[in-house]
Amino acid sequence: MRELPFVPNQISHRELDNLLNAASKDIRSANKADNNTTPQEVEDFYKLLETWGDMSKKINEAIASNRSVILDNLKSNQAMALGAFNVHLSLALQAKTVITENN
Repeated sequence: MRELPFVPNQISHRELDNLLNAASKDIRSANKADNNTTPQEVEDFYKLLETWGDMSKKINEAIASNRSVILDNLKSNQAMALGAFNVHLSLALQAKTVITENN
């Protein structure tokens, strides 16, 4: 079985930048002529992304408005997991905004 490469626990911005610059380009992005995605599929994707975004905002709002009630009924590890979920959902919503801002 093949050994996986070592993955450090932390990396500096400079090291990450060097790795990204040294990485080979993605074949898909280098050869856009082979893209078989139809305009309808692209439109469907953006509609799905908007629907996901709306639901995610509602989840974040529900967590924020009922935080004390929710946290009172959770064990400490569940509360930490909910906090991590909330943070990741917020970051994902920010990423969705970047993806959809030109469409």
